[in-house]
Amino acid sequence: MDFSEPDEATRLKSALAEFIETEIRPLEDEHERFFDPDSEREIFDDGFRQVPEYLELKATIRKRAAEAGFWGLNMPESVGGRGVSALTDAIVAEYLADDPPGLHTYAVRGAGADRRRFCSTATNGSANVTSSRSWPGRRRRVSR
Repeated sequence: MDFSEPDEATRLKSALAEFIETEIRPLEDEHERFFDPDSEREIFDDGFRQVPEYLELKATIRKRAAEAGFWGLNMPESVGGRGVSALTDAIVAEYLADDPPGLHTYAVRGAGADRRRFCSTATNGSANVTSSRSWPGRRRRVSR
C-alpha cells in the first residue's frame, strides 16, 4: 500500500501557500481586529449579524480565491470547480488547519440546469455555500 502524498496535493499546497502569503495575509494584517481573541465583538453587531466590513472582506477573499482557482476545490470541473480527489481535499484541509484561524481556511471552501447554475455561482465566488442539519422531532429556530 502506498501512503505517499499525491503529487496533486503537494503542488496544490505549494500554490496555496503562495496565494495565502501574497493575497490573504496582507488583508488579515490590514483587518487585524477580526482575528484577535475578542474578534467576535468586531465581526458581529448587536443583532448577531456579521458587520458589513467583514462581509466585504470575505467577498474579496472569495473572489480572489475563485480567480486563482482555489474556490470550490472539490466541486466538479464541469461546473467550474477544480475536481480534486477526496484524498487531496482532505490533505489540503489538514494543511490549512495547521495555521491559526484566519481567512485562509475560508479561501478554498465553496461547497441538470439548476445544479449547473448553483454550482457555477458556488465555484466562481459570487455566492457562499453553507449547509444545515435538522433532527426529527426537534424544532430549530433559524435566524435571518
